[in-house]
Amino acid sequence: MFALSTHSFRRFALALVVCLAGALLAVAPVQAQGSSGVLFGVSSPPTGNETQVTAIENLEADLGTTLPLVRVFDRWDSKIDNTYNNFIVDGGRQIMISIKPQTEAGQVITWNQVANAAPGSAHHDQMVRLAREINALDGEVWLAFHHEPEAGDFSRWGDSDDFQAAWRNFHSVLEAQGVDAQWVWTMTGWSFSVQTSDQRSAGKWYPGNDVVDVVGADIYNWNSCRNPNEGWRDMKGPLDPVIEFADARGKLAGLPEFGVHAAGAAKAEWLRETRDLFKQPYYAERLALVSYFDSPGAVDTCDWPLQTSAQSFAVASEIANDPFFQADFTNSVSAATPANPAPFATPARLVVTTPWVGGCTVSTINGSDRINWTSQGDNFRYNVRRNNTWVSGTNFAETHLNNGVSNGNYVIVARGGGELSLGYCARVSN
Repeated sequence: MFALSTHSFRRFALALVVCLAGALLAVAPVQAQGSSGVLFGVSSPPTGNETQVTAIENLEADLGTTLPLVRVFDRWDSKIDNTYNNFIVDGGRQIMISIKPQTEAGQVITWNQVANAAPGSAHHDQMVRLAREINALDGEVWLAFHHEPEAGDFSRWGDSDDFQAAWRNFHSVLEAQGVDAQWVWTMTGWSFSVQTSDQRSAGKWYPGNDVVDVVGADIYNWNSCRNPNEGWRDMKGPLDPVIEFADARGKLAGLPEFGVHAAGAAKAEWLRETRDLFKQPYYAERLALVSYFDSPGAVDTCDWPLQTSAQSFAVASEIANDPFFQADFTNSVSAATPANPAPFATPARLVVTTPWVGGCTVSTINGSDRINWTSQGDNFRYNVRRNNTWVSGTNFAETHLNNGVSNGNYVIVARGGGELSLGYCARVSN
């Protein structure tokens, strides 16, 4: 794997990037007619000797354009009206600010404390201060309160009912102070695909249409980085339940974070396929923003950065320079209703049947192993593993021919929504 952790690679490979980007532009699909486009952004923390400001300046210099949107992460006691945030908006960029109810020193502010913060209390005063500093930013603002609340040990803050109450009071206080922002309720992509009875299911955390402008989800192709059974994931599978959830509530959807753990050529291909998906009319009409998580090793040491190779950075440059990804929804997103909304998926579609149902067999034909397995349902996709190593990408059929291999133990990984089911294959002939 060819991975870099600093922006120095960009200077070295810029000429190659420009050439590759030019070649890619020549074959890029035409923007979907009738769609207004999607706002593209990044979260790109500094590396090496960079500051927050120079990290964005360096990235933009190599991309060849000013980023439409920059994502930032702040805490309960962070100063919002600061040099970096003003640099973002003063340069004509839009900003998405995520505010987590936890101090810089690590003190948790519970959702109950936020929900019950009355005028004159310390927490209410803190929200008023945040509101005034957001108002001081001279630019377009997207705002999220405690992104991914259902992830990890959320019990330190409370439960889903507490979160909804906290979101509503936080929104009320900031709105009363004149904050003019687009509110992006941000969950993990996983939460839209788990069983509806799961405590992490997105519907349990939704604070209401009147206080949400965009339904957001953070979606990643982990590619076995955190779990060897996860395998390769395209964007469509986890994105569709998010779109359906937003459609059912008359909202646009957004990806405040998305990323892929992969080496150069594979990362470039995934980015290219994801870009093309976003530009399809169905998705273009339903997405407000997409923001890439351009951060080296910040999550489980996975290889997220766009600059993993010249190939992947070339696709990133193409996306950033594409007018389709420079859309401005800030004046209309609240009232937007997608044309031809899809029906909301029934809970049955999101339920994953476990354990594995049916059989999985291996037969050798002319020196090659043919693996056959029983379908687990229409909502499943499959990966094949041999001796704990992936041997194929995602398959929709219930068969795979492993050419030139006639031995080993196979496992089929069925992924439906956010859960996994494993089928251990029996060899029936050599």
